Amino acid sequence: MNVGVIGIFSNDLNGLSGAYLYSISHGLASSGLFLLAGHLYERYHTKTLKYFRGLVLIKPIYITFFFLFSLSNLSFPLSLGFIAEFKILLSTIEISPFITICTSLVTILLPFYFVWTFQRVSFGSISNYLPQLFQDTNIKEFHILFPLFFLTVLFGVIPSLILDTTKVSLFSLLY
Repeated sequence: MNVGVIGIFSNDLNGLSGAYLYSISHGLASSGLFLLAGHLYERYHTKTLKYFRGLVLIKPIYITFFFLFSLSNLSFPLSLGFIAEFKILLSTIEISPFITICTSLVTILLPFYFVWTFQRVSFGSISNYLPQLFQDTNIKEFHILFPLFFLTVLFGVIPSLILDTTKVSLFSLLY
């Protein structure tokens, strides 16, 4: 969210619209990730990361959604976060190249933590600490998670659906 704050303080139309898009993207992707964390807690009654291993073998739909929402949270291309971060970085490079470099460095280093977490949870042998409840994502959970992901990709491919409605209000906020 520090990228969104930088976009707000850039005092530029690209920065403000990027911060607005970033907040929507964060709301969609983080909601999906929190729902997935709740899914694991509901079934296993623990949040300890070291207990989860090998979930790709027993929960392929869950791991797919976990991967897709994590990519969206990392602002991968074709997601709304990518457009938002691009607009914010475009507005900050005019103000301070140093801030842009620092922000880009954080954006580059964040995926390393994601890869470590995803590898830890997804692959390896199935954990002995977990009870033998191997139910994957059910249809009700799928119908909650899919629209969140669909909106993230839809707004990432066609950001004008949001930007056209907010351009006047953001412009009046600046001037």
